[in-house]
Amino acid sequence: MQIHVVQSGESLWRIAQMHASDINQIIVVNQLDNPNILVVGQALVIPEINDEYVIQPGDNLWTIAQWYGVSLQDLADANQIVDPSLIYVGQLLQMPYFTHVVQAGESLWEIASQYGVPVNQLLQTNYIPNPSAISIGQIIRIPTASKPVKEVNAYATKFDEQGRQEVLMLGRHFTYLSSFTYGAREDGTITTLQDTPVLNAARANNVEPLLALTNFANNTFDSDLAAAILRNPNIQETLITNILETLRQKNFSGLNIDLNMFIPRTETIITTS
Repeated sequence: MQIHVVQSGESLWRIAQMHASDINQIIVVNQLDNPNILVVGQALVIPEINDEYVIQPGDNLWTIAQWYGVSLQDLADANQIVDPSLIYVGQLLQMPYFTHVVQAGESLWEIASQYGVPVNQLLQTNYIPNPSAISIGQIIRIPTASKPVKEVNAYATKFDEQGRQEVLMLGRHFTYLSSFTYGAREDGTITTLQDTPVLNAARANNVEPLLALTNFANNTFDSDLAAAILRNPNIQETLITNILETLRQKNFSGLNIDLNMFIPRTETIITTS
């Protein structure tokens, strides 16, 4: 994936040609309602057509895997897709590998050097016992570069069908999903959320749902509310009891405490084993 910043006088067709990409893929992944209207300074995601694919209307994961000559399971694993039927138009897929056809005079070392891949990795990926024993016309799988692994906590603020669909579509990028927000009250009780559909969508993507507890009240963070809780051990005990009960009822994986009282604000994530 590349990022292109639109310059004066550029057209989408010209940008696609410049990056040797597919104009329809660019339109879908950037959700462009009118491809003929671009804004100077607009950032566009440019799929790399050799090892990336943007899902189009009517696509299914099995067909895409066949097009690229990869296995369905490898494609799903490379994109953290738990359920192959849960794919969405505009979703950018990373191929687990692409192919190279051995030409006359090529060695495995030369192929590895051409693509910047260790020879041992090519041996393992292609089950080649002898690096010298490759033949003209043989198809060699070239693994795509591994991406860095990062933990990501996303906040859910919509709990309707739109919110559920967003989590289903984007959840594979998240480690945690925090329901924003359960508000602490001065008596130690907490507010409620109708977030079950969104929590289920998170679990469908192997995302750990967190209860986000804040001192958010009357459309703002209330420092007096936080102070009242933190200065009263009895209220704290009541609050802890109510938090634990909600964690059990909704099967949250952990607690995200976000109390805005001082600068910098206090934010703690506690997960259960």
